Amino acid sequence: MSKYFKLTYESFLQPAATKFTNLVLSTAAVPAVRYSLIIVIVLRVFLSAWAMITLAASPLPLANQESVKRFFLDEPPILDGLSGALLGPWQRHDSLHYLNIGLNGYAEVEDSVFPPLYPSLIRGLGWLITVISGGEWLAETGSDSLSYKAGLAAGIMISNIALIGLLILLYHVTKAEINQEAAKRTLVYFVLFPTGFFLLAAYSESLFLLFALGAIWCARQGRFWLAGSLGLLATLTRNTGIVLVLPLAYEYARQRNFDWQRVDWQVISPVLPVGGMALFLAWREWQGLPAISAVYETYWFQTTAFPGRDVITALELIFTGISPFRLVFDFFIILFLGAGTVPSFDGCLQPTGYTASWRSC
Repeated sequence: MSKYFKLTYESFLQPAATKFTNLVLSTAAVPAVRYSLIIVIVLRVFLSAWAMITLAASPLPLANQESVKRFFLDEPPILDGLSGALLGPWQRHDSLHYLNIGLNGYAEVEDSVFPPLYPSLIRGLGWLITVISGGEWLAETGSDSLSYKAGLAAGIMISNIALIGLLILLYHVTKAEINQEAAKRTLVYFVLFPTGFFLLAAYSESLFLLFALGAIWCARQGRFWLAGSLGLLATLTRNTGIVLVLPLAYEYARQRNFDWQRVDWQVISPVLPVGGMALFLAWREWQGLPAISAVYETYWFQTTAFPGRDVITALELIFTGISPFRLVFDFFIILFLGAGTVPSFDGCLQPTGYTASWRSC
């Protein structure tokens, strides 16, 4: 047996391990990959340590069991051991809804506003983690084949892997549009944005932005079918992906000098993000679920309005003197961000295919 194992190791395992190691080392030597990995690892460690310290200094108020059940959607909070330290702080808000869909499907009407791609990935990877762990978490809460902890771990892993891919792509895009030094700074500014921690949580933001940026970048390269397909995946990740129709259509028209006589079959590709939304809405209709706008209004207390309407409402409440301090604070944060954004566009500016960005000459 030992002779057979030695022969197998020398003939197959050792060369394969050597090739894999060389591949990893050569890939890590690429600046985009190296910077992205360093940023994600450092941020991951810092946020985990910060969460542990914060919860140790100010533990969760668990005395009111009814409030705890409502906050965690009837799931017990993850508090003990290594799982409590690494997973517990991320068991919050929308993550709970994604996990609920991943474990139980769209059992709750309020969850039916979330598109299916990210929860489906959570279910798939969570099942794999459960199998690899020997099913030791199955005694915990969860479905028959997927544990709650495994689902949360899967959600965090998916977001972190997607963030690494997003940063690598963002580096290449910025380097191509501006230069390498700007690419390095862009990655740091991007993750250090005040809400950047959502990119590492069990939220769909990282995956959505990876698909969205990938769609626009492929369109810039003239690969419109791939761009439209990525836009469709973005819409199946977050409903807001439907707005990718605008930059993709603009880029398609720009590359043809806005000449309708040069239109070909690829003109369909910018509309593919709409297909993602159509599939999701058709499935909801087939399931007999209420209109998505009604679910938003009933369960999430949100209504559809023209962009900027909420700012106008905030001003009305501020000047009538009935607004809470938080609303006033949020409004001035918007003003601060706006005042800081305008001066950042220094030099000669010209539009690109990115709807919310410009390129310096």
